[in-house]
Amino acid sequence: MSGWLPAKDGEVFINGTTRRLVVFVPGKPIAKARARSFVRGGKIMHYTPKQTRDYEQEIAITIRNAMIKHRIATVLDPIGLSVDALFPRPKRAHGSANTSKPDIDNVLKSVMDGIKRGGFVRDDCQIVDVHAKKMWCDPGHQGVMITLIYS
Repeated sequence: MSGWLPAKDGEVFINGTTRRLVVFVPGKPIAKARARSFVRGGKIMHYTPKQTRDYEQEIAITIRNAMIKHRIATVLDPIGLSVDALFPRPKRAHGSANTSKPDIDNVLKSVMDGIKRGGFVRDDCQIVDVHAKKMWCDPGHQGVMITLIYS
């Protein structure tokens, strides 16, 4: 995959009353890992693994920086979301479709949680329309392209 990438802190496109914020988060897309549990003092405690937390925070910072640059307040209305997860093509990839791990739904969960943590929406239940796909990319172009559609 090659071609257009948005500026580091996003690009905004307006068509009538519909707006699109497009950001790119470089690096290998990370799937949402299952919460871990342990017992402390007789109580069951839960936590999200560090790799997942760090990735969600990276998305949140990217979203927040784009919101500041483009003067976007937290959106209260329903929004749409498009995610392109770009993975480096392994030497022995079979076919053009990326059917390897991680599953796209788990990558999507990390992205949605990062969008919420970044303050774009108050709750990820506001995301009512989703399109997501995994794609192979050229070396050095891995990451996740996030398009937020709002009014």
